[in-house]
Amino acid sequence: MSNGELVGTELISWIPIGNATANSTSVFRGVFDGQGCTITGIYMNSTAAHAGLFSQTTSKSQIRNVRLDNCYFGSTQDSVGSIVGRANGGTFDSIYCGRDVLVKSTNTSIGGVIGRGQYNGGTISVNNCWFAGTVKADKSGTTGRVYCGGIVGNLVQGTLNISNCLNTGNVSCKNSATSYSTQYAVGGICGGTQNAVSYLNMSNCFNSGSVSATTNNVSSSNGVRG
Repeated sequence: MSNGELVGTELISWIPIGNATANSTSVFRGVFDGQGCTITGIYMNSTAAHAGLFSQTTSKSQIRNVRLDNCYFGSTQDSVGSIVGRANGGTFDSIYCGRDVLVKSTNTSIGGVIGRGQYNGGTISVNNCWFAGTVKADKSGTTGRVYCGGIVGNLVQGTLNISNCLNTGNVSCKNSATSYSTQYAVGGICGGTQNAVSYLNMSNCFNSGSVSATTNNVSSSNGVRG
């Protein structure tokens, strides 16, 4: 990867685990323990929502002890993250995404680890995660809100607990949509919360990566939370 763009062709085309776009019953509900191994060289350039190593998770899902490097996850639709596009609950622990991991979307909710969290009445837990790659949002058209973060892009519903997490990567948002809703929220750890029923708790988290935004409207960007 060079300047946040993919370089080279030695990558494997990827279909997400728990590919909910194919069958709603295939959402990942199990335990994935990577045992410290590294997954490398996978590529996803999709026109479907919920792009990532996993498509969607539930409250029963556990993903832990895994490393990613030299991977690309891209989509023109909502909810893109290196580990999971949309977390409908679950626990995520001890995950490392290297500097050659690129997460990119032209839509809403882009995160280094999780694109979108949405678990009404429940809790999503993210612990001991480190993102060192690149998150890029490039939204255009007439309307569009953009949320992007180094660990989690956006929390729509429920409670999100993020602890002991680090972002040393680059998070950038370009939103050139033209309507009143051209809002953005960009953060080194979490992009933002979208609704009044979203509760974000962060403890012992640190960002040393670059966080930047270019937009036609005024909203928020910050080193930790947008």
